[in-house]
Amino acid sequence: MSYFDPFPTIAYDPTGDKNYKTIKDILLRVKMKDAIKSRYAIFEKYDIKDGETPEKVAYENYGDPNLYWIILMTNEILNPFYDWPLSIRDFERYIADKYDSPYDTHHYEIAQSSGITTKMVTVPSTTPLAEAISYYDYESNLHNAKKQIKLLKAEYVLQIVNEFKKDIQR
Repeated sequence: MSYFDPFPTIAYDPTGDKNYKTIKDILLRVKMKDAIKSRYAIFEKYDIKDGETPEKVAYENYGDPNLYWIILMTNEILNPFYDWPLSIRDFERYIADKYDSPYDTHHYEIAQSSGITTKMVTVPSTTPLAEAISYYDYESNLHNAKKQIKLLKAEYVLQIVNEFKKDIQR
């Protein structure tokens, strides 16, 4: 099923000349229910490989590239052009276009531990043992965080598709 298949149609007059066209109402938006998102047992972690698209992940895991929207909805990705990881080549191009000096310092960090958890914390440059983080490293960390997503297990796909159809028709 393609994402827009179940959307209702509306009459739309794009030019104001009373010549109406029937179009899909793409302004509707359905969000995955919190009760479903919080059921961790129906998801598995998935690491996006270089160059993979939502369509490819959907095809490999659900047998249908048109189910890409389940992956985007599950991970609250509204704009796959900005929220989906870039290929390595596109990431390098993005960095080159955005920064004149990508290896200059963006900020400083130190490791802060609490029990068994360690987290990097932004600190002033004068903090003892502070490590300089370049613009490249900063962007790379943001980009790498996008690579791990939640993937709905295949046995639950039909249920989600049916819920989506029902919700979009309300």
